[in-house]
Amino acid sequence: MPAAAHLLWLIPVLPLLGAVLNGFLALAGSRTADGPNRGIVGFLAVAAPALSFVLVLICAFALEHAPKDAHGAAMLSQSLWTWFQVGDVPVQLGFAFDRLTAVMLLFVTGIGTLIHLYSIGYMAQDRGFARFMAYLNLFMFAMITLVLGDGLVVTFLGWEGVGLCSYLLIGFWHQNDDYNDAARKAFVMNRIGDLGFLLGAFILVWACGHLDYVGINQAVLGGQLGGSTLAAACLLLFLGCTGKSAQIPLLTWLPDAMAGPTPVSALIHAATMVTSGVYLVARLGPAFGACPDVLNVILVVGCLTAVFGAVAGLFQHDIKKALAYSTVSQLGFMFMAIGCGAYTVAIFHVFTHAFFKATLFLGSGAVIHGLGHEQDMRRMGGLAKLMPFTWIVMFIGWWAIIGLPPFAGFWSKDLILENLFAGNALTMTVGVVAVFTALLTAIYMTRMLVLTFKGQPRVERHRGDLHALPLSMGISLAILAIGSAVAGCLWMGIFGEQTAWFQHYLAGVLGGGEHLARVRLHIDHEENHTLAYVVAIMGTLTAVTGGLWAWLRWTRPQTAAVPAHGTDTAPTGFGGAWTYAFDRVYDLAIVLPVRLISLVSYGLASLPLVGPAASGTARFLADGYVSLQRSRLRSQLTLSLAGVVAILAVLFFHLK
Repeated sequence: MPAAAHLLWLIPVLPLLGAVLNGFLALAGSRTADGPNRGIVGFLAVAAPALSFVLVLICAFALEHAPKDAHGAAMLSQSLWTWFQVGDVPVQLGFAFDRLTAVMLLFVTGIGTLIHLYSIGYMAQDRGFARFMAYLNLFMFAMITLVLGDGLVVTFLGWEGVGLCSYLLIGFWHQNDDYNDAARKAFVMNRIGDLGFLLGAFILVWACGHLDYVGINQAVLGGQLGGSTLAAACLLLFLGCTGKSAQIPLLTWLPDAMAGPTPVSALIHAATMVTSGVYLVARLGPAFGACPDVLNVILVVGCLTAVFGAVAGLFQHDIKKALAYSTVSQLGFMFMAIGCGAYTVAIFHVFTHAFFKATLFLGSGAVIHGLGHEQDMRRMGGLAKLMPFTWIVMFIGWWAIIGLPPFAGFWSKDLILENLFAGNALTMTVGVVAVFTALLTAIYMTRMLVLTFKGQPRVERHRGDLHALPLSMGISLAILAIGSAVAGCLWMGIFGEQTAWFQHYLAGVLGGGEHLARVRLHIDHEENHTLAYVVAIMGTLTAVTGGLWAWLRWTRPQTAAVPAHGTDTAPTGFGGAWTYAFDRVYDLAIVLPVRLISLVSYGLASLPLVGPAASGTARFLADGYVSLQRSRLRSQLTLSLAGVVAILAVLFFHLK
């Protein structure tokens, strides 16, 4: 095993160290007027993920010298210790690094570093700068752990970690109750999905005795695991994915996550948390591939989610909310690719989406920063002349996301459409809907671009009224814009003459699962160049048609009154009904019954006999619990030591 395998533990630990150091600095500087030195905090925050990126590069090159299995997949692994044992199954705390890990971690750490750099300028004047940077570093630690874990247990640690960090970051400006509500909503919705993850993992360890990815996939390919048991486990795991990756029915938290600072939106939506579900399904490709009915569910859910996000994006007035629903829709495209067995294409769209969506979110952050935290597109317009650099960056991101050649989104989105139309009757039907969704994407993204940058300014502004774009923000935007333009070329193999380079690179890891999935779905996976050209032309015409119509529609003079600053940006009418449909269903199905039960319980508690009995029992239990507490540290330590001795004594006699 190459020496690089011994470096795996450092990749997540470096951001964790940055989080700890900046956390201490935040606490130490909490009583000073300006807080800790921003230069030191910023350096530590950026250096930690940057060094992790370098280590990922080292490990990626080391894979070329690592031993390969029968499928041509090379892997670096590091087992740190046996964490605990479930029956005869030891659970190792270990890491595994293969080509899929390399692809994921390269953009997680690379784009994550750029978002940290951007945050130095964006959050420079914020009182909680050090705390914010500590949270960002902690988020990076959790996401790297999620990707680097060698099995479901370590992945679940990172899975929960990004959930915690999203709660901390979405509610970062905790003086605002609406932001706190959004943070709690994200936390609760993800916990619902996480229950599915846990139940699915429990079924797998019960059925095959493995929690590591290699063991689970080998059990499936070897025929030891399958049938309804595997299908149930995969469905439950996919429920977890609907939470993290904001799919129907657990998608309502993601648009509300815009409450956090804009760098948080870019980090969560572009390169890290929301792609976790796509990664998990691809990592367990053989397991999901052996369950065609589950793949059909994933296909339909992804399709419905893509349409829902696209339609909702048409009615948003908040620039970040429009991009949020765009993320929901793009995640639906990724799961459509998963549902037709095109795992590599799904990961490729994850890869390209990370660049152009980070570009768009951070570009919107530059607009918001320049306009003094104005987010309502109805109060923008004409900014192309006032903010030319931001206009160019956003234009590149727009070109990429609507799928115009030759930028990144053209390659990955058209590959998804091609695989849908090359499949069975269900995937072709979904492909038609996906083309319609691509049309909507071009319309709502062009609407956002035009309302923000083109036409006449709807609020008079002078260049002197705009906040200057800090250098750190400009550097990050420029690099991400370049990535949005060229990242798609990786599929064509710019590093060699081989076509479909990206696919060949991941073939050893994802090829077995893809083959099994397409066999079970009865999909012919022979290359069809005619279909590829037809889909490319159709996708391009769709983007041009939608973009041109929207450009002409929203460049016309607007007759509606310009809302006052701070006006509610929530859509009304059909747009509001569509946007908040799932929230209202949850209110009727869950919130309202709970409130009714609470009212009934309150009424029972006020009865002459029931109320005093309940309150007396509660007071007795509370007083009894309080009487066991000790306010002195010496007493607490003595009782703790006595408890440890008692536990050890029980274990000793039990083992004896």
